[in-house]
Amino acid sequence: MKKFVHLALAAALMTSSAVGAATLFPTNAVAAEQPWLMITYLSGGQPVGNTQVFCNSPDINSGNTTTYDSVHYTYYFMCP
Repeated sequence: MKKFVHLALAAALMTSSAVGAATLFPTNAVAAEQPWLMITYLSGGQPVGNTQVFCNSPDINSGNTTTYDSVHYTYYFMCP
C-alpha cells in the first residue's frame, strides 16, 4: 500500500509539471528539437515570459520579454 501511495504521488507530480510546462512554454517549435537554453523573465518573482533558444530553429519568444525585474537561465545542453 505504501508503494502504491508513492507511485500515485509521483504520477500526480509528473502530470502537474507537464500541465504547467505546457501552459508556460509555447509549442510551435519543431517537435523533435528541444531548446538548449531557456530564458525565463521574472517580475515580482513570478515568470511573465520566456525565450527558447534552439540549435537549428529560430528563437521563440512568449509572454512579456520587455518589462521584467530579472531573468533565470536554464541550460539543457550545448549545441554541437
